[in-house]
Amino acid sequence: IDAVASARSGGAQKTQSERQMVNQLLEELSAIQSEDVVVVGATNLLEEVDDAIKRSGRFDERIEVPPPDETAREAILRVHLRNRPVLTDTIDWEQVRDLTAGYSASDMELMATNAARQALQEARDQDEIQPVTQSHIEAAIEDTDSSLENWEG
Repeated sequence: IDAVASARSGGAQKTQSERQMVNQLLEELSAIQSEDVVVVGATNLLEEVDDAIKRSGRFDERIEVPPPDETAREAILRVHLRNRPVLTDTIDWEQVRDLTAGYSASDMELMATNAARQALQEARDQDEIQPVTQSHIEAAIEDTDSSLENWEG
């Protein structure tokens, strides 16, 4: 929603057509208030959405989706490693959960990919299959920054 309804008070950066797009969206939302219609908007940048869009009667229900918790982060990582050779019994999942606080689901996917790439590189260097290990995962965590700005755990 921040792409089509960013704050109209954006100063000189806002073009007339951008301001008009927000006005048109407001008109359309007003026109359907008595209709049985569900409008969903999603954003990671709520502070950039025009205040008029956030007023009651426009989007009455707000659902915050926080970053995945410890259990979810582990599950996400396991899903993205499931079709790869992994020494699962040697992974310190508690440490992985601690090291990934504040990571999004996409961060976890990238981390799994990076860990698998490191194992693949070792496999090429040693000319034999190298499973993903704790050291690969830790190195991937170190190389993967959280994409969530202003996250407070």
